[in-house]
Amino acid sequence: MLNRIVLSLASIGTCIVLAYAHLLQWWQTKDRISPKDYPEVDNVHFFTTEMVLSQTGLFGFGALFLVTGVLAAVFSILGKWKGVFLCFVAAMILIWIRIAVGMR
Repeated sequence: MLNRIVLSLASIGTCIVLAYAHLLQWWQTKDRISPKDYPEVDNVHFFTTEMVLSQTGLFGFGALFLVTGVLAAVFSILGKWKGVFLCFVAAMILIWIRIAVGMR
């Protein structure tokens, strides 16, 4: 029983946190702020770094993580533990793909 709870929390938590991070970055960088707009900012490096993923990539990965997290939550509520495990494995594979895309 405890394994099922931990698996559900890990699957849902991982997907929702990563979906939130990707979609938040996508939302914030839609209209990119240049450092010229804020000359008093000490941390200019934040504004001048290149994005690793494009806007489409951020939104795509965010949407995939969100769908996987919602599916994991639905499977957890229904008690379909094989589906929860499948969502967890899909999230881990998506993380690997995300790292591979970000490194090129």
